[in-house]
Amino acid sequence: GTDPDLDVTVFWRDWSGDSPPHGDDLDGPPLDPALEGCPVSFVRVQEMLKTNNAKAWLWDDEAECWERVNPQDIRPGMLVVLKREVGGYDETLGWTGDKSDKLDEVPRVGRGTTLRDDARSEAGYWSKLEDHLRDAHWEAEKLCDSLGFTDGAEPCAHCKQLDLTHRQERCPLRASVVNSAALHDLGKAHPQWQAALPDRSGIPDALLAKSPRVVAVDVTGDASAVRAAFAKLRPLARPLPDEACRCGREEGIRLRWAIDDRLTEAELKTLRAVSGVRRARHLPFWPGLRHEVASALAMWRKYHESETKPYPALAVYLAAAHHGKARTVMRSTTPNGDDVFGVPSVPGVLTLGNEEWPLDFSIAKDGAEGRWEGDEFVMIGPGWTGLVADLLGPWRPEEKSESGAVPEDEPRHLGPFALAYLEALVRIADWRASERPSVSVKPSRMNRRGESGIEVSHGVMTEVPS
Repeated sequence: GTDPDLDVTVFWRDWSGDSPPHGDDLDGPPLDPALEGCPVSFVRVQEMLKTNNAKAWLWDDEAECWERVNPQDIRPGMLVVLKREVGGYDETLGWTGDKSDKLDEVPRVGRGTTLRDDARSEAGYWSKLEDHLRDAHWEAEKLCDSLGFTDGAEPCAHCKQLDLTHRQERCPLRASVVNSAALHDLGKAHPQWQAALPDRSGIPDALLAKSPRVVAVDVTGDASAVRAAFAKLRPLARPLPDEACRCGREEGIRLRWAIDDRLTEAELKTLRAVSGVRRARHLPFWPGLRHEVASALAMWRKYHESETKPYPALAVYLAAAHHGKARTVMRSTTPNGDDVFGVPSVPGVLTLGNEEWPLDFSIAKDGAEGRWEGDEFVMIGPGWTGLVADLLGPWRPEEKSESGAVPEDEPRHLGPFALAYLEALVRIADWRASERPSVSVKPSRMNRRGESGIEVSHGVMTEVPS
């Protein structure tokens, strides 16, 4: 667009050299648009960069690095990082575009979010997958009650607006939201996701949904001073096993702790000032797959193969979309191309409790799945794009478009705004379940009586007698 009033969000960070570092050297704090982002007309940012021959950087969430962006390619809505020395900001006036206006101090540059991340699973506590799914189910029920998504012979107001009926006196929108919330993290049962967890000592021998945050300090030489400094900052942190690491050309040791809450930038600076410390940062949780996609693949298989549908097809989409990473397209994110958003084809079954959930990778194909019988194409499955097309419906009321993925008696032809609203409900249920878990174990409580009727002692969880 050419509207000069449309904004980008600008951040300032610091690093040595001309370009931002890569990999583990990106150890600064994450960007917080609400607290530190500066909204500026994208035209003014373009002009400032051209005038001063300065560089701007965008985060590539698949390459997992900062990529330079040319001024003419900056567009509204982007998050743009500038090096501190580029200037352009006065603490009193805000954005000035003047290169002589520089912040006195800014954080080190860190990573942006990536497709491999699962940051919302780093909740500062351990919790079982089954407990979290039950909590999300309950939160979704409460949310639907408060918003009027109610069962009954007569369609609720939301269903009336969308011309939906209540089969067997059940609201199909409520069924979609509640069932999606109850299964949204089913994909975390995948062995690859569970194996990537940094520590399981809070609740051993169980499938987990949440994990503490982990801070790591890479040290050369004697690490005793670092341990002492960290103990002063976070005396209740849980030490994790040390790991060998490389610190440039030297051999080093990586000290790790499980913590309830992230360290502040001031606390990280304190650690970095200790002799022998080469790097101090929070370790991101990288399972390498999108668990919500695994959830959708399992849910679709059960839906597709069940004569009596366990939930509307809409529930499958809502589970896939609850982190905003996967929506209208399912695709590979690895060089081999034999995955769906990192979910490998082997193993092809998830196990939760006593129930097995086979994965259906056919839904991820772009287009319908089927076979030719003579001159006729027999469709076996509609593909993910068909499911999304049926849920969205035609762009114009007079148009007709059907893929056959969603039956006529289920929610479909919802349009983008109603679909986004329902996505938000599942997200809110998930967030609320994460904020107030019914059962959890924090690292700081590992050797004392824990929350929610649980006592944790030496990594063994037992019920506390009432």
